[in-house]
Amino acid sequence: MKQSPSQHEQSESRGTSESHRQKNSTFRVYWALYGGTYSLIKSPYIYTAIIFTIITNPLWTTTEEGKRIWPQTEIDIIPGLMGFSLGGMAILLAFSNEKFISAIRQDGKIDSLFMKCVASFFHFLLIQTIALAFSIISISYDSNFISGLGFFFLSYGMLAAISIAGLLLQISRIFNVTETKK
Repeated sequence: MKQSPSQHEQSESRGTSESHRQKNSTFRVYWALYGGTYSLIKSPYIYTAIIFTIITNPLWTTTEEGKRIWPQTEIDIIPGLMGFSLGGMAILLAFSNEKFISAIRQDGKIDSLFMKCVASFFHFLLIQTIALAFSIISISYDSNFISGLGFFFLSYGMLAAISIAGLLLQISRIFNVTETKK
């Protein structure tokens, strides 16, 4: 049976609304698992990124022939970091056995180590995406404020790599124990 345009539009509207709710839900789940504003505020990486951004002010404020110099460096760095993020998550999942996954899933707890790990990778990718967006905007607009924000997100994204590496070390220790108990 063919839908009338108004039924079709209503169907699309519901689909868009459901898609919007799903996206909101994804970000709510990520934000809750990450620890919310409290975790962001207590993160030493964010403060280190702020200090690094302030110290390197000459780098991100310098222009050459009316263009910022640093955004191209960011465009060169971020895709590699994003590849590391996705590769790390893929490796974690691909090389995991049932016993290991069960251990980090912690009987399906909503805030299990597995879910926190996925949320951390999500955070890492989100920061990198924001950094990449700011570098593109910085190429388009000559603004110290935009440039500073972009450089801050680049710095924070690079420092977040240390956090992800620490999480992978923690998970590797669990993997080591579960493999030893075979």
